[in-house]
Amino acid sequence: MSEEGPIRWLATHEEHGRVLFRIGRSATSMVAESPDTAPPVASRAGHHLDLTFTDNLDPQTRDKIEHGTGMLLVRHLRGALGLHGGAVAIEGRALVLLGRSGAGKSTSAQALCTHFGAQLLADDAVALDPDRGSFGAERTTVRKARTNHGPAYVVVPTERKHWLWGDGGKRPCAAREVAAGAVPLAGFVELAFEDEGAAGVSEVAQFDVLEALVHSCARFVVDEDDVMRDEIERLSALALGVPFVRLRRPRDLGALEASHRPLVAWLESLPAP
Repeated sequence: MSEEGPIRWLATHEEHGRVLFRIGRSATSMVAESPDTAPPVASRAGHHLDLTFTDNLDPQTRDKIEHGTGMLLVRHLRGALGLHGGAVAIEGRALVLLGRSGAGKSTSAQALCTHFGAQLLADDAVALDPDRGSFGAERTTVRKARTNHGPAYVVVPTERKHWLWGDGGKRPCAAREVAAGAVPLAGFVELAFEDEGAAGVSEVAQFDVLEALVHSCARFVVDEDDVMRDEIERLSALALGVPFVRLRRPRDLGALEASHRPLVAWLESLPAP
């Protein structure tokens, strides 16, 4: 129960009978809770965010929640788009990496940074903003590509570390280079494992694109119809106007450079912004 009274839980994600994540609201606030940590609580309008952590939570995990779940919660309450995924910038163009839990989003982001000189934008929490033509002094001369079905988007840097699987769970690893500012969105990449055959990139059917974006969208307000309609409209515009491919690659960690080379080649084949 919050100080405002009881919390009305709106949506719950469970695995094997255990609650992993749930969303609710009290009188004036939205709550996003994982049982292992204290919940981020934000005002419905997104004017403030309260983060209260359990005593045994390590500082790096706290930082990840603040710049991950907490940030996505506030963005959604303010009407902005956020996705659960990774993102990197290569030669001034952003790729957003999508996939279900365990698809290797963090590993792929690190591979692109390590082997292809990419800059990290996000490890787990992607922030998308409409391109309003302002990137700061160093980017004002860059011409941004615009979709045919709505405004172009930029990816805003949110995280500075990769979180990779190790002994006992995921552990933070500093990125070689972090993007200094927002980067024009060039495309979405759905990650998939394929242990037989060579790594490759393929186009994704339009209906599957929208399904993937809806599944990846960071969603906290699930009981207001106008919010849901606006979200679907914006995701539909992205599905229609932004390139979307699937990268199939083996699980072999020793082949990360080779398995991501087709993706970089695909990015380089796109028209220059």
